[in-house]
Amino acid sequence: MVTLQRTFESSHTPDSIWSLVADFSAPQWIGGSDCIVSVTGDGIGQVRSLSWPSDPAISVHRLDEQDHSLRKQVFTIIKNHNLLMDRARVTVSVAPNNAGGSILAIQIQVQSAPEDYENDVASALSPILQACASQLFELVCEQHPSQQTAAGQPA
Repeated sequence: MVTLQRTFESSHTPDSIWSLVADFSAPQWIGGSDCIVSVTGDGIGQVRSLSWPSDPAISVHRLDEQDHSLRKQVFTIIKNHNLLMDRARVTVSVAPNNAGGSILAIQIQVQSAPEDYENDVASALSPILQACASQLFELVCEQHPSQQTAAGQPA
């Protein structure tokens, strides 16, 4: 198993970022604006399927934990077109930083990757995590235009 964690700083408040992360049925910050989402169930155990018009691949996620007071969400990637990501466990958390903004932390535990592939996993997934953080901060800007963002700068 390989674990990869990246943190990103934003000048947005933790609550404004968490409001998007917490909505498991609307993961545009993960899949982009053209992402098609279908959801089964509600709350813990809820399953979302993501697909895209330009790509026949489907990614399926199951919500395992969500704690609004800690601003923390954990989900498992049940199916993904990238086989490396199958059965990966993702933890997303949002915390305040010292400047009045936020720190977004995304951790991925890849079950199927041997320990000696850690550098390969990091080089493959780091750009994806950066893109997710950037997309999330752009969405926050759209919903909270009075706040400025550091555009997903790594912490």
